[in-house]
This record gives sequence, structure tokens and C-alpha cells, in this order.
Amino acid sequence: MAAARVLSTDRIVVCDGAMGTMIHSKGIPVGASFDEVNLSQPEIVKEIHRAYIQAGADILETNTFGANRIKLESHGLAHKVRDINIAGARLAKSCAGDRALVAGAVGPTSRLMHPLGPLTFDEACDVYREQIMALCEGGVDLLIIETIQDLREAKAAMLAAKAITEIPIISQMSFGQEGRTMMGTSPDVAAVVFSHFGARLVGTNCGTGPQDMLDAVRAMAGVTACGLSAQPNAGLPRFVEGRLMYLSTPEYMADFARQFAEVGATLVGGCCGTTPDHTRAVVDAVSGMTPMKRKANDRLLVASRTRLFEIGQLTIIGNRMAASPELAADVKGGHFKLVQDSAQSQFEAGASLIGIDCDHVPSGMIGHMVELVQTGSSAAVYLTASNIGVLEEALRAVEGRPVVMLRGSVTAVIESLLPLAKRYGSAVAFEAKEGSPEERLRTAHEVIQAAEQCGLGKESMLADPGSLEAAKLIKADLGVKCMGLDAVIGDPKAIEK
Repeated sequence: MAAARVLSTDRIVVCDGAMGTMIHSKGIPVGASFDEVNLSQPEIVKEIHRAYIQAGADILETNTFGANRIKLESHGLAHKVRDINIAGARLAKSCAGDRALVAGAVGPTSRLMHPLGPLTFDEACDVYREQIMALCEGGVDLLIIETIQDLREAKAAMLAAKAITEIPIISQMSFGQEGRTMMGTSPDVAAVVFSHFGARLVGTNCGTGPQDMLDAVRAMAGVTACGLSAQPNAGLPRFVEGRLMYLSTPEYMADFARQFAEVGATLVGGCCGTTPDHTRAVVDAVSGMTPMKRKANDRLLVASRTRLFEIGQLTIIGNRMAASPELAADVKGGHFKLVQDSAQSQFEAGASLIGIDCDHVPSGMIGHMVELVQTGSSAAVYLTASNIGVLEEALRAVEGRPVVMLRGSVTAVIESLLPLAKRYGSAVAFEAKEGSPEERLRTAHEVIQAAEQCGLGKESMLADPGSLEAAKLIKADLGVKCMGLDAVIGDPKAIEK
């Protein structure tokens, strides 16, 4: 059963429900490692998988949600990462047979990412690489990266996965009642970041229940044509007679499953508190439904951790991050004293993106510079560099979706920048300033054609042709955004005047 074919099917796909809820119901205490049960009591896990198969689930998630090195450390099981994940994959595969796909469940590490916490991006990539390699060795058909609160943590997991395997990735965040993650990310931001980063489906799981999740799915559907997924909890848990209970009935969950599909979800399922009875009701509810047809999104969208921005109608890209002598001196001294204030003032003056000239940042400090700019304002970032390695270093610190530009030849842009932008889900700015307007059009056409072959659509490209005449020609002929018409680089305060 090919995962890509099932996920792009003409019907709604149903994922199973909670694993932890079911394991606890079998007598495993809450404080124990549910993932370790794959090794010590595999029949319990198989019994749960079989129940979800009998309920009609199209996808089984492995019992590996917390089976990363960091989470297993708290149970003294860090040395068992490979064994637990391989076992989890094989148990699910043995039950799925040819009736369902098996998704490797990958959850958060439970540590905050730098600069808010101790976990660096490279360390997160390494942790996820270890788990995902084992899941793939066990034979999973796809991956579900779920219940994530931090965009960079999700990016680390996805980057690790893409370096290991080509199986489909479903990437999901968990949103609170206010419609944002703990780190302040909204559903539309998550959808744009994940869809461009290479997720087959983007979506949400866990959360506060299906009612709030419906708004999140609707917001995602408004900014991406990517397939969507929705796996809510059975409501918020409550204590009933000393026990933690989820009270949403199968019928209640099934009604929302239909609504998820009606606003754009192609995969529905359940999270905490759901059981095979919930799955059975969801299967019946969406039987015969076909995914809603949504138009491809042709807007050039970028994002910070908390805000989404559309490039168009002279979007301002602030450039004072490299223009100030005081700032340059501060950066060279390694203090970064003025960085956050400068970023905030540019954002308040109207800049949607903050330009960072990586060539003017001391070696080894570009990641810190990007982090400070991001904590200093809610703007997205625009990265420029002459060296592709420095640009990648900067990208690993980016939280949302940036624009990247490589100084150099058209050949360097095509051979180096486009693959890098595709890998990191970035938008691309490129220069086409040589020759007549017609010659600049030909240069832009060459870059756009190469971008499309690389998997980057026109909605990810921003041309800089150096003149309004050439910009108008390129925009009319190729349909891409252009500097001078859709965006302008400069001091926001000076531009306002």
C-alpha cells in the first residue's frame, strides 16, 4: 500500500486514536514509559493496534510518541532508542498487514529550543535523526511529527527526516484555546512554514478539543493548498471520581470529523482520550466524503514565529541592520547591544521583514544575530550573503519562513541557492540587473524555470531587476513578484517620508 497514493486519494483518510489512553486502560501507570511497553509487553500494543484496525483506521501510529533520547532519559532508557522504535514500527506493521499504513509517531523532546532553552537546533536534529532512522529501519510507511509547540523544533525533525528518507511527512502543531501554540505560533503561520518545508500534510493534533480545532483547520486552509490533517483530543480532561477522564463521545467527535473534511482536511483522526469506538464513529461519518478542492495559493507569503506577511504593494524590507555604523561596531564587538532595538524600531516603522547582511556579521555569530533579530521584533527576516555556507548557518536559526538572497552569478543562484531554499522552505530573491529590460527578462525566466524544476513555485520567488521598466516586464510576462513594484529595501522611516 503506497503511502503517497493513499494520502493523495479521492477520499478522506482516517488515522487511529490515542495510544497512551489505551495503554493506561490496560493497567500501565501514568508515570511509566508507555514507549517501553513495545519491548516489555508487546501484546498490549498489538491488541490496541488490532482494535483500531477493526474500527476501520487507514493509518496506525506507532507507539513511539515519546521515544526520543531526551524523553527516554527520564526513564533511564536513553540507550534503548533504537530498540524501542524498531519494535514499535514492527508491532504496528505486523497488525496493519495490507489493511493500513503505519506512521512513525514523532513527538516533542520536552526541552525548550535555544535561545529560550538549552536545546540547540543541531542537537535537536541529532535527537530526531536517531529516532527516525530506527523507525525507518522498522519499516514505517510515513512519519507524523506531532504535538509540537516550537516551529524550529518541528523544522529540526523534518530536516532530519528529509536527510534520511523520502517517505511522506505529516507535520502537526498543537494549539491552545487562544488559537496559538505555547510559543505564540498561529495555524496560518504553521501551515505556510510546514508546507514549504516539505510536509505532505500539515495540520494540528491534541489541543483543547474539536471545536477549537475547527478554527485552526479553517485558518490553514486559507493559506495553503497542501493537504490538511486534524486529530483532536476527546475534549479537555476532567477529574471524575478521582480519575482523569475525556468526556467527548464518539458521536460528538464524528460530527466534527465531517466538519474538518468540509473545510479542507484530508486526514482525520483522534488524539488523547479517543478510543477505537471514536475511530469507528469517525470512519462511518466520513465514509463517502471526498476531499474539498482548494485552489493553489499564488501569494508570496513569509513568516516570523508569530506573524504571517504577504509580499506585495511595496512591502518594506528594513535594511538598517547593516547600515548603522554603531550597530556594525556593536556586532563586531560581539555585544549585539543595539540589534533588538533596531529590529523593533524598524518593525514599528512598517517593515514586514528585517534585512540581515550576513557578510557583515563576524564568523560564527550569524545564528546568534538571527535569534536576536527574531526576539527583537515580530517581523520576518530577509537574509543576504555571498557564501552559501554562511547562508545555511543563518537559515538554521530562522523560526518562520524567510527570504534568502545569494550574491553572485545566476549559475550560483541556480546550482546552490535554489536547492538550499527548497531544503529549508525559504522564499528566494534573485537579481536580474544585467543588460536591457528584455535581457533581464530572459535572466529571470532562466531562474524561474530552474526554480520550478527544483520544486519551488513562482509564489516563492522575488525578482530584483534593478529598474521599474524591467520589473513591469518580468511581472507581466512571468507572473512573479518584483522589487520596486511589490517590495522595497530601505530604512522604513525614510521610505515613509
